[in-house]
Amino acid sequence: MKLKKKKKSSGYVLAKIQTPHLGPVHWSGFVTLGSEIYNFGGPEEPSSSVLIMDSRSNTWREGPSMLVKRKHPHGVVLDGKIYVAGGCKDCSRGSLEWMEVFDPKKQTWEFVSGPGAEICGCDYLSKSAGFEGKVYIFGGGNGLAYNPREGRWERVGWEMDSSWHWYSYAVIDNVLYKYEGGFKWYDTKVGVGVWRGLKGVKGLPKFPRYIARLADYGGKMAVLWERVLVSTGRKDKMILCAVIALERRNDEEIWGKVEWYDTVLTVPKSCRVDYALATTV
Repeated sequence: MKLKKKKKSSGYVLAKIQTPHLGPVHWSGFVTLGSEIYNFGGPEEPSSSVLIMDSRSNTWREGPSMLVKRKHPHGVVLDGKIYVAGGCKDCSRGSLEWMEVFDPKKQTWEFVSGPGAEICGCDYLSKSAGFEGKVYIFGGGNGLAYNPREGRWERVGWEMDSSWHWYSYAVIDNVLYKYEGGFKWYDTKVGVGVWRGLKGVKGLPKFPRYIARLADYGGKMAVLWERVLVSTGRKDKMILCAVIALERRNDEEIWGKVEWYDTVLTVPKSCRVDYALATTV
């Protein structure tokens, strides 16, 4: 689905776009880079395939295959490159194969050697993010940060984690945001292990944290969530969307202002929102 402005209204809707058969998308990897969406790895069986959607034309094409077949890998975009980790079938060459990086200018994949397999595990990773010049990855009860410019790995304590890996999150202007009944943000430059509340957000209904999906929407925060429709005998649900403008007033305060929120789609109850991705066009 793609968020579009209504032709005869000030509101927005989710419009359907054609996609290849991706299988259960919850178990494959997605990232955005510029105007393109990358889908990589296998949802059910390990795969090295990469599919790329151009959001300007809504067309899909095959991209260069990864070097390793992966199932449910994690992807991070940092400094114009895509880092993919985990999802390996075994750790026979874990230190070499656990992570690889894609350079869209060269259209090539390269391995990134590191201790990820031994520390975070080969298969399932809990969460990953790219900000402040580092790739952050959590798994197996441990955390790692990789600095590509220095080629250096370091252990990351779970004081940064604070449950954000269980819920949706977004990195916006080098700040990590999460929703857990309220919006919170994390900036290592302000204080390690300190999550602060986003101030000033008014006018949004309460919704469960496990159904929220966050995305960087051009420096603003886009939030999608679901609500079951009682009027249809709970057979359908609404997908709602909000856009929140963000203003950093000082090192310890970020304020949010709800620009709008509305129902953007009605779907059968069996449907769910797995990812919220924002591209630049």
